Amino acid sequence: MLNLRNLSIRSLRARIKSVRVNSIGGKVTCAFTLVLLVTIGLGFFSIQRLGAVNTAAMTVRNDWLPSTSVRAGTSAAMPWLK
Repeated sequence: MLNLRNLSIRSLRARIKSVRVNSIGGKVTCAFTLVLLVTIGLGFFSIQRLGAVNTAAMTVRNDWLPSTSVRAGTSAAMPWLK
């Protein structure tokens, strides 16, 4: 258990150095952690961008599609207007 009262920069550095990055297992662990963090970041970014796409789709659905159906109805009712 990590005691927060006795936490100092020196002890934090010692804990970080205790993780062996020079070994193959340490390098694989660091690489896997990096890939995992990048994947999580991309997931959050894609969810945020999908929200923007959904907003644009709602605008098209609510504003543009009703006007095209009205236009199609007037074209069918008055073929001589074309």
